[in-house]
Amino acid sequence: MNKQKQADLKQGLEMEDTLKPIFESKFGLLNKTHHYHSFDFENDNALIELKTRNVKWGQYESMMFSKKKIDYLRNNNITKDAYFFFKLKDGLFYWKYNEEELVINIGGRNDRGKNEYYDCVYIKNEYIKNYNDLPFIQFVYDEKSKHKDEK
Repeated sequence: MNKQKQADLKQGLEMEDTLKPIFESKFGLLNKTHHYHSFDFENDNALIELKTRNVKWGQYESMMFSKKKIDYLRNNNITKDAYFFFKLKDGLFYWKYNEEELVINIGGRNDRGKNEYYDCVYIKNEYIKNYNDLPFIQFVYDEKSKHKDEK
């Protein structure tokens, strides 16, 4: 793995740790998923994916991520809400999964030593909202909702 990809992965993992308490302030307790799960956090009410991008809001007309994340939702009959967060240079933004608002096309990058082009989901900026506009999600705490390391 080249150095830029390693740095990007490290930045993303560190941002997950940094933002977890902020997400919990809106969604209640969240469990971190395993490294190869399609989403970063989950609880009984929501799935959360965080994409950390070194761009400013509006630099592109849409945000993109791997289609594999949408495939996971479609193929597993997920009934809880799914949120995609974008940590950008100038803020935190989110999109709540809505099948009618996404476009699938080839996308990717070639600045990390090889071509990395895949099927991607594109969400137009008009559907993405500022984190500060996200209402508190009503959370019902029960024994199943505890962090996995709580007894």
